[in-house]
Amino acid sequence: MANFLSEDQLTLEKKQIFLIGMVIENAEASSSLETFQEFMREVIILLTLFLLQVLLAITGYSLRFSTLVFQQMLQPIKDIIIDLQKLDAEQAERFELAANVDKKSSPEIYNIRTVIQRLIQIMKAAKDAYNEGSDTQALLNYAQAKVLYHELGNMRGVGICESNIGTIHLKNNHYAEAIQAYKAAINISTNELNELNEFDEKDMKDQKQDLPDFHEQRMANLNNEKIVLANRMYNLAMACVFESQHTKNQRWQSAIDNFNIVRKMDQGLNMNEHRVILIAIELAKIYMHIGNIPKAEASLKEAEESLIERAFETLDIPRIILENKIKMVKAAFAKENGNIYEAVELLTSVLVSERENLRN
Repeated sequence: MANFLSEDQLTLEKKQIFLIGMVIENAEASSSLETFQEFMREVIILLTLFLLQVLLAITGYSLRFSTLVFQQMLQPIKDIIIDLQKLDAEQAERFELAANVDKKSSPEIYNIRTVIQRLIQIMKAAKDAYNEGSDTQALLNYAQAKVLYHELGNMRGVGICESNIGTIHLKNNHYAEAIQAYKAAINISTNELNELNEFDEKDMKDQKQDLPDFHEQRMANLNNEKIVLANRMYNLAMACVFESQHTKNQRWQSAIDNFNIVRKMDQGLNMNEHRVILIAIELAKIYMHIGNIPKAEASLKEAEESLIERAFETLDIPRIILENKIKMVKAAFAKENGNIYEAVELLTSVLVSERENLRN
């Protein structure tokens, strides 16, 4: 059975056809312009894609070429960084500069490397002068090296120079100068430790690659810096003791404070077993000098017990030397208490022991 449209539906269809016809009519009136515009759009798109491909190709080759050139430019800088890292070591005289740099092509880099070369020569000369007993020349060399380290921004190197300057002054009984130099070196070590701790708090969470290696290296750097700081504080304490003994400047409390800090640091680092004994002996002498006999006796007892506990350990200092130091403090105690015979007996024992040690 055929399907016929009703009058209403037919009328609707006519309206739709009329509307469509109006659209088609309008389209036909502007077809030429739109066709041209569409063609131009396609051409522009094709040209754009082509140009992008060309640019990508050129960029790829340019990046390769630029990378090669950049690497060649960076190589002298990398060499300088290596040299600067080497200069952090206290025995800088063992190291030599890497490759030579052309003065004309890289004058700035050449000048920096010249400073580094000069610095290494000065550090060699300073150590040679110190070993030969030329303390004045060694002081001059370390002072020069300190200035160059400052110019390079290497504060660790400055700290090394300050510490060595302090040691030379202490050797020559210049106690005030030694204390000043040791304090400067300690401040540098303290700042280094603070920077390492701040770096851990701020940036460790941002380290995504090789985090275990990073953490291990950081802990090693922290321990090394703590060892350096402890050594410098021990030297400062000894300088305070010598100045208190030989001048009117009484720095006993400063010596006590530094010795106690060093003792805690050594225990935390689990090292310098002999220094635990030395510090106890020095504290016993200090307390006896300032009249605090109970603390003096307690420190002397600690020194004896520490030496007994390490009876089967290999110490950096010969055991006989530590034993004789303890005997000498005991002799001083005996003398203070009026036991002259006991004091003489202890000192005689020390002399016999030292004589036998020299023969061996």
